[in-house]
Amino acid sequence: MNPTSETKRTFWVVLAIALVYSFCYRIVPGWTIPNLAPIGALAFYCGYASNRLVFSLIPLALMAITDTVLRFTVGYPAIPSVYVCMFAYSLLGIVGANRNWGSRIALLVTGSLFFFVVTNFDNWLMSRVPADQIGGASYLVQPSAIYTFEIKYADNFMGLLANYAMALGFLVKTILSDVGFTAVLALVSLSLAPRFALQKIRVRN
Repeated sequence: MNPTSETKRTFWVVLAIALVYSFCYRIVPGWTIPNLAPIGALAFYCGYASNRLVFSLIPLALMAITDTVLRFTVGYPAIPSVYVCMFAYSLLGIVGANRNWGSRIALLVTGSLFFFVVTNFDNWLMSRVPADQIGGASYLVQPSAIYTFEIKYADNFMGLLANYAMALGFLVKTILSDVGFTAVLALVSLSLAPRFALQKIRVRN
């Protein structure tokens, strides 16, 4: 891929807009809707729009900065599995760089499913407790110092199933946000590219 100067300029402008929005989304209180976030779309955009692995570091850097702020302000912990998934989004974007939008959407949904499987398995590993401590149930809801509540899952197959079952609603939000925000980034790119090309023509004239 050898983008023109207009394409490069469009990429950087759209990327800057997406970074500012994504930063505010994670930091500004009241904006956060669980799993309805622009970060996955941003990582995917960095992959397909640049077609370079180095740009996958941009969403990871954004995550690191905002996680650091959240850690010292509200005690929100960084989750390593989320970083793995953001890197996967960028890789899928690179795979789809020279493909049509039907293929890109399929890759994007694959990223959403990967995020669902990996992060929720990690959540089960981190929140599991011996089944006999919760009376043989598959999960237990209890108060939390950071969140409104937290859920502990049994350390068995039923606890794992309960973990994934309770996260299905978040999967729908993840797919909607990934596809929706990627569509917004693509539309902004398409709207800006002709403007930059027109500016170049005017300068030449």
